[in-house]
Amino acid sequence: MSANYWTSTQHSHWIFTRQSLQQARQETESHNTRSRPNKNTNSASSGRERGSTDNNNLNSLSTSHDDSIAFDTSDTSNNNNNNDDSTNLKGANNAKNGRLNNNEDSLDSFSKISTGNDKGLGTNLIENRHIRIYLHHLVLTLGQHLSIRQRVLATAQTYLLRLYTRISLYELNPYLVVTTCVYLACKIEESPQHVRTITNEARNLWPDYITHDPTKVAECEFYLIEELETYLIVHHPYRSLLQIIKNLESPVLGEFVVVLLPEEIQIAWSIINDSYITDLHLLFSPHVIAISCLYITVILKSYLIRVHQPPDSIKTVIQNFIKFIGESNFSLECIIECVQEMLSLYSSWETYEESVCKSAIEQILLQG
Repeated sequence: MSANYWTSTQHSHWIFTRQSLQQARQETESHNTRSRPNKNTNSASSGRERGSTDNNNLNSLSTSHDDSIAFDTSDTSNNNNNNDDSTNLKGANNAKNGRLNNNEDSLDSFSKISTGNDKGLGTNLIENRHIRIYLHHLVLTLGQHLSIRQRVLATAQTYLLRLYTRISLYELNPYLVVTTCVYLACKIEESPQHVRTITNEARNLWPDYITHDPTKVAECEFYLIEELETYLIVHHPYRSLLQIIKNLESPVLGEFVVVLLPEEIQIAWSIINDSYITDLHLLFSPHVIAISCLYITVILKSYLIRVHQPPDSIKTVIQNFIKFIGESNFSLECIIECVQEMLSLYSSWETYEESVCKSAIEQILLQG
């Protein structure tokens, strides 16, 4: 584990340029298109199992059972029974071969979803902001039901972003992927949840798409670790945000001190939470994302937050903040790019419809 971002595997293996990220996704989609079968050959293409039980684990990760299961309240987050966690290393191969089989017609179900710039939807669905918002809400919903800390959910969303640079949204049941990312993130962030607890809660939330069998999550975990190349440590902007705020309030700045209101700090923190919907964490360092979120808060929202303060006082805060950025080693181009990305996200969010995205994901799972 690296305590220093600059020597971490995140910096050396999981930071892209715009061009390299686009290329990686194009290669993923190209591979997925070539590998799609001409006809449906098994039940792995469906998000729901249709009657019979498939004993072949190679096709099990993409299916769910309609058998009812009660939420097991006896499980605790610190349950040390490892029997349900244990699985064979063959689970990674099981997960690979359990990818969804889809045909070209599955794109038709996404015609109602608009992209951020409203120019229509391309073949790479993970680039669609509405789909990304929907997946973001899935992670948050599962996390809230399990009372998981925000940092753990941020790690889970980072895994989700990274995974979808390697595979297509068509290839695995997104609900299973979300569940597995949260499960693995809990382990890495030292807030472990028992696999049965997470499986039962996910099953309770999405009964049509999550099987009652916890070994499916365990199998998918092996596949997720393999695709992430075991680089699982994530550096987040939260610590950078607190450090920047501390520096802004330092007496060393003299007359250029910027004292942020609690409301401004909370807004900046919330913007960081929202940033995990975008590609920013695959493109920029944590401290750049942190200062960009502060920029949005101080420059664009100060007049709304500090509504009871004199305009001249607010203007001074903004000027001092700009001077702080100018005297620092932050790249203005990177900050502007991050700010534009977040503003585009919020603009797209205004037209987001959860029901449309849910139906679109369901159409992928139900392609038979």
